[in-house]
Amino acid sequence: MSAKLPPGTLEKLWNDPANWHAHYIYYCKADPRYVVPKRNRWAGWTMNFAHGAAWIYLVVGIGLTFAAAFAGIQTHQPVVVALTIVLILVVSFFSARWQASPSRFEDRE
Repeated sequence: MSAKLPPGTLEKLWNDPANWHAHYIYYCKADPRYVVPKRNRWAGWTMNFAHGAAWIYLVVGIGLTFAAAFAGIQTHQPVVVALTIVLILVVSFFSARWQASPSRFEDRE
């Protein structure tokens, strides 16, 4: 990773209405995070669609979910499907919290 950004840079980018399309889609090439808080922070996270990694994680996550569902249907084991999907969601949740953390990208004051 390159040098860290000055404190508050990510917040300024995130607050800029020009980086939000249709109020829900975040697209900002200057923001190094590929996961950011949603505009309503209590609602979780969203992807920064300006980064290719966001698209890769989106496709892989959807693919894993469908693969788990297909495997459960083929084996007639709905519990396996449920547990696999829960595992995918839990891993995604903690990964998003870590990836969206400004302390990874900004200098501390």
